Formats: sequence, C-alpha cells, structure tokens
Amino acid sequence: MKHLDDIPVWLFTILTVAGFDVTALTGLVCTRRLGHAFGLYALLDKAVSWIFSAILVMFAIAIGLV
Repeated sequence: MKHLDDIPVWLFTILTVAGFDVTALTGLVCTRRLGHAFGLYALLDKAVSWIFSAILVMFAIAIGLV
C-alpha cells in the first residue's frame, strides 16, 4: 500500500469518486437491459400508476372531508 501514499489526496479523491460513479452507472445500464429483456417495466409502470392513483384518491377524500 506504499503507492497510495505517493499520490496526492485530491487525485485519490477524484479516482475514488470516479470509481464509484462508474460502478453505479454500469449497474444501472445492466439493470435497465435486463428489465427490458424480461419485460418488467410494463408491469412496474402499471403497479406504480395504480399506487399513485390510490394515494391521490385518499388525499382527495381527506381534503374533501376537511
């Protein structure tokens, strides 16, 4: 681990953040491709829209009762 002491702190910080960013973006790309391949997004969109509609209905009833 001697070579880590030789690089400046600002460069180590940039490399660390860039490494985590690349890992996160790679995971997002792979997950998106798998989601499209299995057709999960169409099912998920329907579920989210139903949940969102139910929350809005409860909110509208609560506002109406107030």
